Amino acid sequence: MPKACPFCGRSSPDIKFSNEHILRNKLNDTFPPIERSVEWANRVSTIDGSSSLSRRLIPQGPFDRTVNSVCEQCNGNWMNALEEEVEGSLLDLFYGRTVSPPENRRLALARWAVKTAGVYSLLHRDGVPGFPDEHFPYLRDSDEPPPCTYVWLCESGFDHNSFMRYRRGHVASEPGMSFYLYTLSVGRAVFFVLGAKSQATISKILVEVGLRDTLAERLWPPTDNKPIERLVVQNRDDMLMFSDLVFPSFQHRL
Repeated sequence: MPKACPFCGRSSPDIKFSNEHILRNKLNDTFPPIERSVEWANRVSTIDGSSSLSRRLIPQGPFDRTVNSVCEQCNGNWMNALEEEVEGSLLDLFYGRTVSPPENRRLALARWAVKTAGVYSLLHRDGVPGFPDEHFPYLRDSDEPPPCTYVWLCESGFDHNSFMRYRRGHVASEPGMSFYLYTLSVGRAVFFVLGAKSQATISKILVEVGLRDTLAERLWPPTDNKPIERLVVQNRDDMLMFSDLVFPSFQHRL
């Protein structure tokens, strides 16, 4: 099959593909310069408990990574409009000028976080289920995140690099019930995005939802519940712990 844009479904010659930045390139102008080197780590876990880990260094800065899977029209139109809509709110969060966005900014930030998770997932097109295919066009056509998707926000100490992690899993007894957990940390802000194809899957992993509800501020879906103690990520070990899956019976892949 010809390569198609995941958001609009169109292929060449009707469209041209562009290098879509996972994090907006403009952030290079707002953060201190750093050495352009990103570590890529990939761990594959099997159902029998064995695993393998591969690592490589990529000569890129945190805001330079691109994906050549999105068409120019999607990239330059609705995706760019969304980036511009949230830019001020993101910079306030990244620099700690605020730790909780106002009500009128929360929906756009949640949609942006899910869009970013979807774009990052395009680096992992290896046949393992994760970010649902149907969530891509939903993001383009709707003003809110897709169904069966949760977004949280918490704080960390300032880090002028970025941290991204994309965990995919399925309910151990039901391989068809797949889901993903995406973590993004930039500056002082940490976003968690948890998504699945069906509400039945979400009902099986409510422990993942419940834990994050007790520690982080939920941006989507709206809730009146507040975290018992708002999480502040202190170091990279904390980040790895909270970006992982809680329930050990879930099978997962990094």
